[in-house]
Amino acid sequence: MPHLSKEKIDDTAYRHLFIELQKVVAQASTKNVQSVLSGLLTPTEQIMLTKRLAAAMLYRKGCSQYEVWQLLKISPSTASRLKHSYEIGDYDQLLKVVHAHTSVNLLDVLEMVLSAGLPPRGKGRWRSVLNTKK
Repeated sequence: MPHLSKEKIDDTAYRHLFIELQKVVAQASTKNVQSVLSGLLTPTEQIMLTKRLAAAMLYRKGCSQYEVWQLLKISPSTASRLKHSYEIGDYDQLLKVVHAHTSVNLLDVLEMVLSAGLPPRGKGRWRSVLNTKK
């Protein structure tokens, strides 16, 4: 979990700074949005936000909490919290934007990445990958 300082910033100052952050992200071109986000977010924050988006998309598809926590390697309690947020509509706007501005179905990409190259489960599952005999 990202660490937050115990010292809180003034609400008015925070709102103004958050508006500026929104402007920076909104004005970033497709070519440099990755470097903008990489510069702003730690690797942990990038993973956390990516998994949150993926969970929202999986819930939209109809996946169960069990499937979400297994696929995304998150805790059952996190999957439950994200499911609740999805059900009360916290991700509605995000999912509309994702749906409206993507030429590739991100869920298909997510499924491909999550399953790509993994050998079948069971004894000797990595044998085919490692080309060893047993």
